[in-house]
Parts: sequence; structure tokens; C-alpha cells
Amino acid sequence: MTLVIVNISSKLAILIVVCLFLLTTDVECITYTIPLVYSGSQKVNERHYKRSIESKSDHNLRGKPGQGYYITVSVGNPSQIVNVLVDTGSSNFAIAAAPNPLIQKYFYPNDSQTFSYTGTEVFVPYTQGNWEGPLGCDEVTIPSAYDLSVRTDLACIVRSDKFFINGSNWQGILGLAYSAIARPNSTVMPFFDRLVSNRSVSNVFSLQLCGQIGSLNTTGGTMIIGGIDPKLYAGEITYASLRREWYYEIVLTGLTVGDIPLQMDCKELNTDKTIVDSGTTNFRLPRKVFKAVVELFKRQVILEERIPEEFWTGESIMCWVSGNTPWKMFPRLRIAIAHSWNGSFYLSIPPPQADGLAPSSWISPCFLVTYLP
Repeated sequence: MTLVIVNISSKLAILIVVCLFLLTTDVECITYTIPLVYSGSQKVNERHYKRSIESKSDHNLRGKPGQGYYITVSVGNPSQIVNVLVDTGSSNFAIAAAPNPLIQKYFYPNDSQTFSYTGTEVFVPYTQGNWEGPLGCDEVTIPSAYDLSVRTDLACIVRSDKFFINGSNWQGILGLAYSAIARPNSTVMPFFDRLVSNRSVSNVFSLQLCGQIGSLNTTGGTMIIGGIDPKLYAGEITYASLRREWYYEIVLTGLTVGDIPLQMDCKELNTDKTIVDSGTTNFRLPRKVFKAVVELFKRQVILEERIPEEFWTGESIMCWVSGNTPWKMFPRLRIAIAHSWNGSFYLSIPPPQADGLAPSSWISPCFLVTYLP
């Protein structure tokens, strides 16, 4: 379970990542925690702030394994309901405005009395896929997180390539990063920035990403705008400093597989940048770093059956009957993240997550495990 809390201001931004598997006692580095104190007024407007989770079944973020987390938004007047991917790795708010075989519904700009075009075209590429379309403005509300609407920049996706995912149940994207990476330029204000400037919402949003809930095919979590819910995490919050305000760029200071640290320069670990990106479920590494990490895994994983070389490159899979998966033979992956100039903290990823566990409902009762660069 992961809680990501972001405090955005013109002078300082802090990204907080708190995991229930955070190591705090057996690491060979300085551990440093900061109390929840923010610059400026951080009082939440009780009339509009919603704690969206009372039980594990009340998550306002949903998704499917490997396909990200989405939240439901209301757009236009009369309102049209769509689901948008929650993405801290981009800054544009965009929804489908044309039919696509991979989605079930889309936004009709002409049916909204409050929609207007700006006359600007937008093209946004991602690590995989892209979309393009005209930029406009309309009223947007997130009913489960904040019950006031805000007029915000909104791109209409009319063309896309490898962007939408079949069966994912989201039809757009909510970019939550800084305006510095907004397309076509930084004059396009991200949705959260607009909400803060127009409605005096505290400069904090928090994401709790819980992974699978209920069934193997459903993921859940919680998004809170304007505050932090203490009921959604345990222990103290550890802050990771941002290196630069564009993406939520952090600095990895080390990687450890089992008890063996990776002997590699910090610059190589962070080529060309290290970001916290809620829009993907992958832990991606530079190819050189990836190969070195895989070698450390190979040295420590000894199974009765032969492990094909192609397994480590993602070209083949290994399958075990449920209950017989040899997780105890796979080491933990520990990620050291800088929180100050001279201190780091570790996130410890247990074997099922580190190994890219992919429960497969169509090859039941097997589990597929593979490493991908």
C-alpha cells in the first residue's frame, strides 16, 4: 500500500512516499522524518473536502492490474461522466472526444453549454503512445474528492495511438505534475493548480494506491484533494525531496538485491531522470542498471527447476501452481531514495512485486512471473 502526498507551492514542493513496507531500522543510512507542517494556510475547507474512504470497499480510485488507477469526473453542463487515469507523470487534463474501439464512451463537447474551444491544438507523447486534439475549457468536478466545479483547461482527444487500453475503463487522463511539462506550453494550467488558484484549496493532494482489492482483476485506492487523511496511513511520513519542479523528480541513491548492494554510480541510477509516476505500474530502470540488477537476482535465485535465460530478459515466463510459487527463494529489492543532501531512506519491495507478479485469470491456477527491461 502506498500513500503519495504532494505539497505544491511556488517556492517548494515536497513529494512524500510512505509504504507499509518502509524500512526504518535495519538500513545503513540516515533516516529523517519531517512533521506535517506546510508553508501558508493548509486548513481544509470542511464544506468541500471529502475523505473518500470509510472502508476498504469505498475507494474512489479504481483500476485493473497493470492498467493504472482512474477516478470518475463530471465534465460540462449538463454534466457528462467519464473516468480519467490519475497521472503524476504528466500535466495535461484530456478526455476522449471522439469514438475509439478501445473505449466505451467519450465526451461530447457540443452537448455542453459551458464548453469553449481556445483555438489551440495539443499533441502529447508518452513513453508508450500519444494523443492529439483541440484545447478547450469547461467546468469539471471530481464528485468523490471535491464537490465544487472549476473551469479548467481541457484537451479533447480526437486522435490517438497506443494510448487507450482495451478494458481499462478509463477514457482520459488527469495530469497532476507541474505546468513546466504541460503541452503545448506552460501557459496551460494543470487541473489541480487551477483548483488551488480558483477555490483556495490547500496545496496538497494525496494518493493512496492499494494494489489489488476484492479480486485479482481489481485495484483500488483513494485520492484526496486539499488534505491528508491520517486514517489512511500508519506511522510517520517520510519525505523525499524533489530535485526539480517539472515531473516529480527524485534521486535514487542506491539499489540492493537481497543483501548485495549494486555497485553503480548515482548518476547512472538516475539516467536520464527518476520520477514518481502514478500513471504506470512499472518500476523502470535504465538498461545498464537493469542488466546489473538482473545479474544480482540471478546469483541469488536457486530453484530446483532450470531457469531459462529468456526468463530474465522477459522473453519467456515461468509458471507455478498457486500455493507452490517459490517466493522465499527470491530476494527483496530495496530502493534508497534521497530525502536530504546527506540522508536517504529505503523502500523494500518483497518478491511478488519485485518480480513483476502477473496473476493470470486465463491460465488459472498458475502465476506468471517475468522480468522486463
